[in-house]
Amino acid sequence: MLLVRFLKYGFLSVFAYIFLFFGTYFLTDIMGIRANISYLVALTLAYILNYILITKLVFSSDFGRKNFILFGIYIFVFWILNNIFFNVFYKYTNFHYLVIAVINIAIFSLVRFLTLDKIVFKK
Repeated sequence: MLLVRFLKYGFLSVFAYIFLFFGTYFLTDIMGIRANISYLVALTLAYILNYILITKLVFSSDFGRKNFILFGIYIFVFWILNNIFFNVFYKYTNFHYLVIAVINIAIFSLVRFLTLDKIVFKK
């Protein structure tokens, strides 16, 4: 069961990360917004999209108060960690901002899934 949920989560997360990747690109290169601000906005929207999709399609849960509060805490913690990581790499390396976004995705994906499975949507 855990493997099936992880695969579903992975598929939906890829969709959300594509949104994050292209949202960051669009806001930075098309709209002219600084990369760190673009990433922050795109990440926030990707998390909202991800919550809606994984609540129903991965964890077969409802949008109840408890899940919403736990997911809010989860979002807050990972939103801060993601932004700190992105901004540190953006400021102190010569990596392209999209490369930093991909590295960030790779590092946090498994930790985020396990947090959702074991804490937020624990049955």
